[in-house]
Amino acid sequence: DLGQLATFNARMSDYLLAIALDPSDSRRAEVAQRGIEYLSALDTADQPIRIAVRLRLGKLYLLKTDFAKAREIFDSTANDDTIKPTPTKLEAYQARYFRVATDLSARDPVAAQKQLSEITNWQVLQLSGDDATLRSVNAAAAMLQYRVHELSATLAKSPAEKQKASEAAVVTLSQLLTERPDLAGTINELLVTRLPENAPLNNLDPLLLSALVRQGEEQRLRPANEQADEKILRRAIAAANELIARSSGKGIDAALLDNCKFVLPFLHQRLGDNIAAADAFLNYADAAGKTERGTIALDNAQAIVATLRKDRAEEEPVRKLYERFLTTAIDKFDRKEFAFEQARRLQLLNKPADAAKYYRLVPENDARATTATFLLMLATKQQIDELPVNDTKRTALLEEVQRLADIVNKNAAKPQAADASMLVRTKLLAAELARTEQRNPQRAIDMLSDIEPALAKLPNGDALMPEVLLVRVQSYMALGQSTAATEALVQLLSKREGGQGAAIIYSLLEKLNQELDSARTAGDVAKMRAISRNRAELSGFLAKWAGESKDPKINRFAYRYMVFDAASKHLAADLETNPAAQRTAWNDALALYRSLEAPDRFALYRGTLEATELASADYDPAVSLGIASLAFDLGQFEEARNRFSRLLNDRRLGTPVVSIEENGVRRDIDNDQYWEAVLKFIRANIAMKENVDQSKAYLKEQYIRWGDRVGGKRWRGDFEKLRAELISDSAATTQPN
Repeated sequence: DLGQLATFNARMSDYLLAIALDPSDSRRAEVAQRGIEYLSALDTADQPIRIAVRLRLGKLYLLKTDFAKAREIFDSTANDDTIKPTPTKLEAYQARYFRVATDLSARDPVAAQKQLSEITNWQVLQLSGDDATLRSVNAAAAMLQYRVHELSATLAKSPAEKQKASEAAVVTLSQLLTERPDLAGTINELLVTRLPENAPLNNLDPLLLSALVRQGEEQRLRPANEQADEKILRRAIAAANELIARSSGKGIDAALLDNCKFVLPFLHQRLGDNIAAADAFLNYADAAGKTERGTIALDNAQAIVATLRKDRAEEEPVRKLYERFLTTAIDKFDRKEFAFEQARRLQLLNKPADAAKYYRLVPENDARATTATFLLMLATKQQIDELPVNDTKRTALLEEVQRLADIVNKNAAKPQAADASMLVRTKLLAAELARTEQRNPQRAIDMLSDIEPALAKLPNGDALMPEVLLVRVQSYMALGQSTAATEALVQLLSKREGGQGAAIIYSLLEKLNQELDSARTAGDVAKMRAISRNRAELSGFLAKWAGESKDPKINRFAYRYMVFDAASKHLAADLETNPAAQRTAWNDALALYRSLEAPDRFALYRGTLEATELASADYDPAVSLGIASLAFDLGQFEEARNRFSRLLNDRRLGTPVVSIEENGVRRDIDNDQYWEAVLKFIRANIAMKENVDQSKAYLKEQYIRWGDRVGGKRWRGDFEKLRAELISDSAATTQPN
């Protein structure tokens, strides 16, 4: 009995062995025939296992491609009432099912469709009382219907027929997917294989899109040394994005959506698109926050961004990713170790308020804490600069600058807490704001009282002395202490070589001019007059002091101070509001300038120059410019025109744009002297009605070369009026290269 049972089971299993062999393998038919020969003897009415045997025989004939015999067995099992024992409903169903499968294997979609329609009707009538069974057979029928459409597409005679059958196959499986989500794995694999490469994703079922994403994930998880399928990865990315775009649509739950968002950056990364990968990782980290997956996403983004910045730090997409990473890491994950970098970048992007927010997050134990305080002070000053002069927020911000300055000064006593440059700039900024904005000159004086030791440590300490002097002198004068102001100047100049002292004073007076320009822009007439008065008082004192000095090194530069004095009187004349008094003041200043061109004074000028400068020193540009400007104002246009022309041709006024250093940062500013000379040179020609065409061409040349920088801030309006008068063609509006 055991032997017979083993043989029976072996022959029944021949079907499983045969179906496991490739259809082209000759052993398949041999195995099927072996099973048929043994089982045929058991196809008798006295065998209780007869129906199981018949079903297995039909399947073996099907594998042997003897379709006629397979149909005969399946039909008789399903429909012949004389077959004993009588098949159960499920056995009858199996016979009908494999009857359709036989037609499909015979590549007869029409016959298969007919049989499928019959089995569908039969199962409704015979199995309607058993919901679980009916649910299963309905799913099986749907799979058969899919195979019918698939076969029809394969045998189609035209592209249109093929497309129609393929679409019908996809619709059938999509409907089954909706009804039986538990079969998603199998159904999705079938659907994915049926989809054309260019099939639009916007109409696909979410579960099918999910299958495409999983297919891409399988490629992503392949070993690094194996080539991933790029097309599958890209389609998976598109499917993930489609699901994300639908968000809360039907069939898309939170888990599916979260998985798509989390997998998406890994797919981009496997494709080698690190920009998109980092961006998607940050999208996930932003949304997920400090969850396990959110932390993984942020760490991956950090690693990618770090790699990108090694070679591509200045590329715009990389910069944006880095800034975004910093924001997410600090704001969402509380990683304050990145606060300094974020603040510095925002400050360089001229976003001082945002920068200030992150400077305040720098931990106290960070080695850059004092630097952060200093830069926070500068960012606060930038915010002040952006506010109107009457804005109520200025007061609190000014107080904040002073508070931060005190912290930097206090920390300066700690080893390596603040370098000399930082300390000097802190003192200068706090003192300047105390003087100009807070009207607290005593605070300004106190802030600078001990600045010299820090200045001495700087390689360019002397270059900052004009700023120190400006604040001190102006503060003393604001307190009505003119003697203290002049003593501060004398004390400094007595310790310097004559040329060094003159250079410092020249820079000081230039800074006074800058203050004057700021006051002029703001329409602050009172401040303009105060600056002019202070400058005149200082220059007059300095000219007298240097001229009477017994120190030959100081006396040698008395001429320079005479020029400063003449310039101060010129400035005071420009600010005079009474026309008659102004004209008189202009003439007085002009006479003083002309006296400086006398042979004895010109000899003093040459005595201030280095040997290398003497060969080209046939006139003093500062004096000639002063005379030219005053001559123009007094209507002496020919002399004005000739002097301006010489200064411009000799390039003694510099370039239209000059570079300066401010708060340790170099920047370009407009050269007002140059633009004044160009403007008045052209105006003088027009006034004399000479060289008008040449003047037009010269003006066009300025606009072609310098574009909207013509005239700088101070003289731009005057140049626009001049352009409107002289030229109107488009050449004048050409921008510079």
